[in-house]
Amino acid sequence: MIEILSAISRKYTWLRGLGIVLGVVSGGTLVLSLLSDGAADRYLIPSVVAFIWSLLLIVLSITFPNLPPRPTKEQKILARIKRRFRRLIFYSIGVVFIVLTVATVSLSFKMFGVWRTEYYS
Repeated sequence: MIEILSAISRKYTWLRGLGIVLGVVSGGTLVLSLLSDGAADRYLIPSVVAFIWSLLLIVLSITFPNLPPRPTKEQKILARIKRRFRRLIFYSIGVVFIVLTVATVSLSFKMFGVWRTEYYS
């Protein structure tokens, strides 16, 4: 699992800039819609969803390209334990990332459903 996430993050490392730009724009839109009198409320839900997705994209592109390789038999026991522990940390982060991605997909569908019925029905 973490090898797949590492390959995806290395392949799409150029998306880090897009995630940062999307995060800044959606964060700014979120702040402006919260501070406005109510005219910009229709942009509140899409900006929250875009901000969450941009955070996930940034976390993917920053965290997983640095995955340590699997330990080999030629390494000393302490070096193998250290490498396995680091991979365990990456595995834990990967599980949390997958859970957050599934939760974000579900939240996106629900929030866009509310947004659609509120402003386009």
